Amino acid sequence: MKKLFSIFLSLAVLVTLAACSNDDNSEEVKSAKQQEPVENKEETSEPKEEESETKEETVTYEKEEQGILVTVDLIHKGEELIRQVTTTKADYEAINVSNKDEAKQRFEDIDAFEAYEGEEGLNYDVEFKDDHFIETIEVEYSKISPEKLNELVRPAEDNKTGEIQKISLDLTIKELEQAGFKLKEK
Repeated sequence: MKKLFSIFLSLAVLVTLAACSNDDNSEEVKSAKQQEPVENKEETSEPKEEESETKEETVTYEKEEQGILVTVDLIHKGEELIRQVTTTKADYEAINVSNKDEAKQRFEDIDAFEAYEGEEGLNYDVEFKDDHFIETIEVEYSKISPEKLNELVRPAEDNKTGEIQKISLDLTIKELEQAGFKLKEK
């Protein structure tokens, strides 16, 4: 159960980070663009100036499993993901603890508090309620360094720093759906 808990703790962030690309010519981006509906292809061929004028929009995905609800808000401008807010809500019994103090200890045991501490562009918070906790991880992709993105995405032995330049909305959604997340209707 501890393993399931730690997997859910950062699953959505890692899924999104897996959708990073260093440029629009990467194989993943080419593949995703080939699968896009025709109307989206017209959007991606517009000049870059118009992309900066694109309005911010939010898409929300959710997954609930064994009493743990994970909600992922993807804030984007066009195809570029600019911010992500992942909220995990779980009853204490879902992580095999019986109260607030045991839950806090569980988080300390897996170094949850230190994982994002002091990183610009990464905000982490956990609220411990009487019978559940609410964990929030916010990633602001315009503020986080490319080196930190690379560190989170790649294993240490394969870490090539400074290569990631944008996060693809379409690839992120594809990864979330493959992980079992469902689009939350407004």
